[in-house]
Parts: sequence; C-alpha cells; structure tokens
Amino acid sequence: MKKNKKGQGAIIAMSVGVIILAIILGVIFNFITTEATSTQSIGSETITITFGEVVVTQETLTISSAAGQTANVDLISLDFFGNSTHNNSNVILGTDLNWTREGVITVNTINFSDIDYNVSYTYIENGTGQTTNDDLVDMTFFGNSTVNTSSTGIAINTEVNFTGAGVITPNANNFTAGDYNIAYSFFPDGYITSATTRTLINLVPVLAALAVLLFVFAFVAMKGK
Repeated sequence: MKKNKKGQGAIIAMSVGVIILAIILGVIFNFITTEATSTQSIGSETITITFGEVVVTQETLTISSAAGQTANVDLISLDFFGNSTHNNSNVILGTDLNWTREGVITVNTINFSDIDYNVSYTYIENGTGQTTNDDLVDMTFFGNSTVNTSSTGIAINTEVNFTGAGVITPNANNFTAGDYNIAYSFFPDGYITSATTRTLINLVPVLAALAVLLFVFAFVAMKGK
C-alpha cells in the first residue's frame, strides 16, 4: 500500500514538473515566434517632421546655353548671382536673370555669357523625423490626409526615404513641417538575422516537447513494471 502511495506521489510530482516545464517552454516559444524570428509591424505611428534652411555662399555655377543648375534644389531665395561686372544688383531680376525652386538659373545673353559665375542662395533641406523603433525593414505608408504615399507622384524611396535607423526624410517639394502618420515593419530587439539559425531555433520547442513526451512515456512504463 505504501509502495502504491509512493508511486502516486511520484506521478503527481512528475505531472507538476511537466506542467511547469510546459509553461517555461511556452514562454520560450512565445519569445522565439514574436521576438527572435519574426518582424513586427506598426500600423500607424505619429512622427514630427522638421525642416531646416541652409545658406550656400559663393557656389560656382556654369552657364551653358543661357542656363545653369545649382547643386541643391528647393531654393527659397537667390541672394547673389554673377561676377564683379554683371550680377543681380545691376540687372533686372525676372527679365535678365531668373531662377526656379528647382535651382535652374536662366540669364539673357546680353549681360551674361556661357562661363562660370558665383551664386549664393538659401534652400530648404529635406525634412527629418525619427520613428520610435529602429532596425526598419520596410515603410508602407507616410503622410496625412492631404499628401501621402498613396497619392500619385508620392513614392517611397523617392519623395520619402527611410533608413534602417528609423530616420525619415521627406522632400521639401511635397511636404512641410508638421506631424505625419507612418506605417512600417522592423526587427525587434533580439531578432536573429541568420535565416539558418532562425530555422533551427524554431525547431527547439518541438524537440523539447518530444523530449518531455518521451520522458513521460518512459516514466510511466517504468512505474507500470
């Protein structure tokens, strides 16, 4: 009788141990499936985009066929163009000298020749914003109700760029400073980058469960003798 009670006690102890082990394996399996081997997605996050003004002084610009191109775009002012003989202070702006936001400088051939000139201007650099998470894999949406990547002419990796560090840079031609919504996917902390390792580690919970079952069967078999 005592021997039977000892056997029952051992079975109960083993059952409790199996339950505890199953809980631990469940935690490990959850970590593997949600952190170590799977990307995570953010459906909508609000980030703030800021823009800055950059002043360029005495850039060399070559005029060819009465036109030239600045090194930067998104110009907001032309502060100087020309040389000591002819420049924006002694010609008519809009007639003898024109410029566009895209940085195209056009001149008349009476006052200006096809040579190098100095140009000074101010432009708006592309905006910047930072996502909450880093290690970005993909960006699927950026914008607001007025302008966004679902609009014609607004494309990810062209008008809006992102880096793995989570830095978002929309261009100044389409966007202004303010809050925008963004959707993206990223690698969570602890993510295993090796595809082979991810495949192998996904087998760990299965192998562990099989080991527990074999142990239980062996234990029951031994107690049945």
